[in-house]
Amino acid sequence: FYLYDTTSSECVHLFLGEKKQRRLVMRGVLVSAMPASSARLLLLLLVAASAITLVRGAGEQLRAVTEVECVDGGTVELVVDEARIDLDGEIAYSARAYHYNGEVMFPGPTIMMKAGHQCSIKVTNNLVGDACEAHSNDFHCPDVTNLHTHGLHVSSYEDRIDTSIQPQDSHTYTYNMPSDHLMGTHWYHAHHHGSTALQVIGGLAGMLRVVGGDDYALPEDLAPLYESSASTMMLLSHHPFGGDDTDTSEAFTFLGYQSIHSSFEDGTPQIDPNVVVTNGNDDIYMVNGQYQPFVEIEPERVHLFRMVHAAGFRAASLHLSSAECTMQLIARDGVFQYTPYLDLDYVVLVSGTRADVAIMCSSAVAGQTVTVSSAADSHAALGTENRHAQDTVFTINVAASNADSSLATSFPTSQAVMPSYLDTLLSSELSVGTLTDGNIEFALAGGVEMINNVPFRGFGAGQFVDEICVESVYEYTVMPPGPPGRRQSRTNHPPPGGGGPGGGPGGPGGGGPGGGGGGDTGAHPYHQHINHFQVSDAGLDTSGGEIVRLGEWRDVVPAMAPTGVGIRVRPMAFVGDNVVTHCHLLQHEDHGMMGLYKISVCSSEPATVDGYALALTGGDGDGKEYDHSSPMATYKGVIASRCAEITSETTG
Repeated sequence: FYLYDTTSSECVHLFLGEKKQRRLVMRGVLVSAMPASSARLLLLLLVAASAITLVRGAGEQLRAVTEVECVDGGTVELVVDEARIDLDGEIAYSARAYHYNGEVMFPGPTIMMKAGHQCSIKVTNNLVGDACEAHSNDFHCPDVTNLHTHGLHVSSYEDRIDTSIQPQDSHTYTYNMPSDHLMGTHWYHAHHHGSTALQVIGGLAGMLRVVGGDDYALPEDLAPLYESSASTMMLLSHHPFGGDDTDTSEAFTFLGYQSIHSSFEDGTPQIDPNVVVTNGNDDIYMVNGQYQPFVEIEPERVHLFRMVHAAGFRAASLHLSSAECTMQLIARDGVFQYTPYLDLDYVVLVSGTRADVAIMCSSAVAGQTVTVSSAADSHAALGTENRHAQDTVFTINVAASNADSSLATSFPTSQAVMPSYLDTLLSSELSVGTLTDGNIEFALAGGVEMINNVPFRGFGAGQFVDEICVESVYEYTVMPPGPPGRRQSRTNHPPPGGGGPGGGPGGPGGGGPGGGGGGDTGAHPYHQHINHFQVSDAGLDTSGGEIVRLGEWRDVVPAMAPTGVGIRVRPMAFVGDNVVTHCHLLQHEDHGMMGLYKISVCSSEPATVDGYALALTGGDGDGKEYDHSSPMATYKGVIASRCAEITSETTG
């Protein structure tokens, strides 16, 4: 189909794809798609008096990323190699990219895993850079890679990021998915300390879609949303090619891609980025590698947007342009919300987080386009810096009428069944311990980036954020940088006492005076591998749940000023001395804002806990079977009780 653009005086070709009845408005005259010869004749007659506006989204229709199943012991092979990446004609650059079946892919292929099944991922590093074994807290080893499965509840000896896949080498990761692993939206990405920011921002990322086991079923009003016709998998990536930040605080001044590339202290990047910006859009979000694509939905029908925020350091605040469309939060970080599902005015995505958001538009906007934008709006708790503004991230094209009778006509109200490893931790009957240091605090002083005033010492150094016990419950507060000397916890619980629930061995926790200063006006996203945590205190967040919701399960949460966010965690089944936690602003992680938990069996009881068979050694994952018979805990009562506790603690 051909259009005459009166602005550029060019005749442009419009690819219609499967939508052969794309509609155009020409001064109120509705014209259906027609053969090119007829279109040219009609448009030339109108060109002198009429400008032509495409009613639909500015970009092309969102394309589904290639999905590959990895079940029944199957293997997915990913090759990391140099590639020229074209971001939909806006930016072109050279970087490290995933190749699947000989094809360059950004994002990488979506990998489907299933509860109770084994999946292997072989990563081959075809880069030609130098071997690099160094440890330092700066950018180093640019062409050494590995793989992190962000969100999976598996052994840290399977999701093992202390591996270093050197150039011209390979490594196979084998994941034994627990039989009751909750279905959810997750992702994978490169995670070699020192080169994470370069590689993830450059494109080494892809989506993971976990499906439930054969005996798992969603409620009748929730299941239709997860059918392929009603859901869209979306990887949102941020591409900072417009230079370095000029924010006022040191902690939230980030380097652009080119500066990251030129800042390596150990190892010289072998790939010249050779960045070419075509239309001046040099700091943009892409969706599945497309610029401003559109998604088509039907009016008065519910559609599920399964969003992975694969940004290296930005926070996005997504808003809809029409009040005729409503949003509900169904899941966050791959875990279903408790009911009632939360109505959203907007949704905040910090680096690394995921959100399953249900959207329904009324018939009042049938045949129209709704814009999804990212606003750099200020929020008292989230801060003002490190926010991304973009007028259009993607658009939603609302069809003129309904055609699919299988789509849901109302938002779900039923609670999804949760596995026992996600039983609520907010009950007042639980024995709750604290970390040795009381909380987790991000700190930056003199260019050194730390957790609890200790920079990352490396794997195998014997330095831990804390040593905790499997099956014990711990509560701590994730804190933003604060004034010197602030090391107290906001909780009133006694410290752990050795063995059994609530107990655990003490461990090195950093100590010393606080650092980083109180001038930061952003929020560090705290990420914890392997074990999700439950929000036990949302701090001073008054957003209504768009940022943090009391009682929800997360694996990334922003450390919001000034009081932080309280969380509870219960390590289940998987022990080890390499369980990673870090700030998910990837430049911070590369520069040392990272640490390790050591999770141990602290009791002399047999090695089975609450239906779990403990993974004591890691590696083959034999015996990691979960008890799926325990009923889902009721959240509402314990959340109300927890609110009362928070009120008492705060006023007391």
